[in-house]
Amino acid sequence: MDEVEPALKFTTEDTPTDPVVFDIDGEHFTCRPWMTGASFLSYSRLVSQGGLIATGTVEGFFADVMEDDEHKRFRKFIEDPSRRVTTKLLGDLFLGLFARYGAGPEERSRPTKPSGPSRRGRAPTSDTSKANSDSEASTPAD
Repeated sequence: MDEVEPALKFTTEDTPTDPVVFDIDGEHFTCRPWMTGASFLSYSRLVSQGGLIATGTVEGFFADVMEDDEHKRFRKFIEDPSRRVTTKLLGDLFLGLFARYGAGPEERSRPTKPSGPSRRGRAPTSDTSKANSDSEASTPAD
């Protein structure tokens, strides 16, 4: 039998057990802890086709990632006209969940604070820094 190169040997990971939870206006919804690779590939075709997403396929995504009872509760919530759940919100939710499933459960351990724009130039020196204090030079005087 041919020897497999070490770089081409793969193993499956332990199945995550913690559910993925999202929130719309304070209402929490629970999704399955993970998505199969085959399902992920199906939905990744949507994302790679210029962002054109068929309504039925997005609906299929939510049905795939939620248990039946939770999916029914979610449908009731988004169908309520007083909630004003827009297609943009559902698209953002789809993309957010899809990215989360693609990143894996380790994504939860990352900081939740979104990155902000970086400042220009040097940051000001702290008041406790010795950089601005009078000290002897580290190089010999002439």
